[in-house]
Amino acid sequence: ASDVYKRQLFYNTKRETRLDWDVFGYYLYLPAKFIYNDIQLEKKDVWLDPIIAKYKTTEGFYQAYKGPNDKYVMKYTMGLSYVYAPFFFIANIAAPILGYEKDGFSPPYQWMLLIGSFLFSLIGIYFLFKILTRYFSDTIVLATIALLVFGSNYFVMTAYDGLMPHNFVFTFYAILLHYTIKWYENQKIKYAIIILSLIHI
Repeated sequence: ASDVYKRQLFYNTKRETRLDWDVFGYYLYLPAKFIYNDIQLEKKDVWLDPIIAKYKTTEGFYQAYKGPNDKYVMKYTMGLSYVYAPFFFIANIAAPILGYEKDGFSPPYQWMLLIGSFLFSLIGIYFLFKILTRYFSDTIVLATIALLVFGSNYFVMTAYDGLMPHNFVFTFYAILLHYTIKWYENQKIKYAIIILSLIHI
């Protein structure tokens, strides 16, 4: 068990970037479209292969499949790219100002997306707190949230792998549950709009 733990710890702390493996697939839409103007990866050898080599984003490019006419089809849906987008665009402006490469993977991109994922985790916990305090005492709520954060895989999926879908889905479901409860209490149009928006994410 200790060897497994050490390997996992090494994996989580010695990675070149957090924009790697599955996250790389979810994120790839943004640099491909807004930096390299190559959403079908027709120029993969010009920009993407060097990125993979430099940042060690994946071993074997499994995130897309080659279709007809050497055009690639992304394996991963683009939903998370919409969530990443605000932080990506901030980093895209900040990178050259801070003296980093505007390549989609340099430190400003990594840090901004990690900050974004951390903010999402805080929002999720906040809405869970709001839900639980409706029905339980503060002591029970705080104990429950502490057990959730530190006694489940939630900690790993936010502290180490916060850019994976789990973190964002948790937050969206917490918001959805909160506004569903609000809707049953008072059928306001704004609650319905929020619920419908979250259902279609």
